[in-house]
Amino acid sequence: MRLLSSEAEQDIKIIIKEAVGQGIEDYKRENPKFPYLQQAEFMKELKISITYLYKLIDHGLKRVVLEEGDRTVWYSLDQARQLMDSLAE
Repeated sequence: MRLLSSEAEQDIKIIIKEAVGQGIEDYKRENPKFPYLQQAEFMKELKISITYLYKLIDHGLKRVVLEEGDRTVWYSLDQARQLMDSLAE
C-alpha cells in the first residue's frame, strides 16, 4: 500500500532536492574555501609541473611549512596570482 501518489512523491523529491541544493549554497557562502592548498592540489589547480612550481618559488612564491621537518607544504593560490600579476609585463 502506497501512502503517496507518484506525483506527490515526485513533488517531495523536487522540494528536498531544492532544499539540499540551497543548503549547500548557503554553506559555501558562509564557509569560504580554505586559502591554502597542499603541493599536489596546488599544482593540479594551476595545471603546472613541479619544474614550474620551483620557478615560481625562485621568483618569490612562499611555502608554508608548519614545523621543521614536516613534509606537508602548503601554498596560497592568492599569493600565486599576486606573484604572477607582479611578474606580468
